[in-house]
Amino acid sequence: MNVHPMFPSLFTDEQTSVDLDTLINYAQSQRAANTDRAGGWQSAWLDLDTPELAELVRATNAHLDRVAHEVYTFPQDTTIRVVNCWINSNDPGTDQLNNNYYHMHGGYFTSCVFYVDCEPDSGNLVCVPPHGFLDYALPFQLVQQFNMFTAQRFHVQPTPGKLITFPSWINHYAEPNTSSRTRISIALNGTIQHAG
Repeated sequence: MNVHPMFPSLFTDEQTSVDLDTLINYAQSQRAANTDRAGGWQSAWLDLDTPELAELVRATNAHLDRVAHEVYTFPQDTTIRVVNCWINSNDPGTDQLNNNYYHMHGGYFTSCVFYVDCEPDSGNLVCVPPHGFLDYALPFQLVQQFNMFTAQRFHVQPTPGKLITFPSWINHYAEPNTSSRTRISIALNGTIQHAG
């Protein structure tokens, strides 16, 4: 029997050395200067040229270069570049922000999450397979070991300094924060760009 994986979705992660203290201070100052709501805070799109974001943007673009050329094998004059980003601050408790519900990032090629500050139980990122009816067709009780053909969710535990990427058309959400402190992450979107 020949087995052929069809239409797999690319997920990457990398533990970075980006300066977290600078980003924590920046995120906290942005939140303090803006209207808050119960459960946390989500910023508007940030200016990518902000000095406090420079190291993160560089590290993310370098990661996306490797994705573009080593995995997708794009031509050398074509890559993926960050085009926007925003802060998510999820407080412990039951109130939910937009990122706690199923959503996609329409109009982009790659989406990224960078964890700035978090601890165990601060809420996993959960990615849902693009074949959304698998839950309906395959009762999870029958699956003895999840694999690329039977997995119904992909869970990512937040770790400070971790950068993850996935296709923007993948439905995803963040679980509620049940830890003792605020989970701070920065979401970024990338598009395919050609030189010249």
